Amino acid sequence: MNLRYNDNSTSQVVRRTIQARRFYRYDQPFRTPTDRQPFQINARVTGDRNTAYQVAVLACPAGVNP
Repeated sequence: MNLRYNDNSTSQVVRRTIQARRFYRYDQPFRTPTDRQPFQINARVTGDRNTAYQVAVLACPAGVNP
């Protein structure tokens, strides 16, 4: 997972390989490694043909702790 910032720079926050199981939810908490607020989150998901994946991101504004 990579974060993109308004100056067009990026940072990688997660690099993980898993063997996904059907109907199982995987959570991956992370924080931005910089003090800047990203405007875009990119995730790469690959797998077998005809397999559907769903990626969801829950975020809090900078300075707010859940």
